[in-house]
Amino acid sequence: MINPRTIAQEIAYADVATQAANLQEKQSELDAESSGLDSLSSALSD
Repeated sequence: MINPRTIAQEIAYADVATQAANLQEKQSELDAESSGLDSLSSALSD
């Protein structure tokens, strides 16, 4: 018989992995936006 606790644990791990991937994607977007704003700021202050 399959252990329900094992299934729940695997689902939780998958959920954490999905959340981590989503956070990495958001962080990449924020890094790109921040870089763009830094470039704009530099261009405006020159």
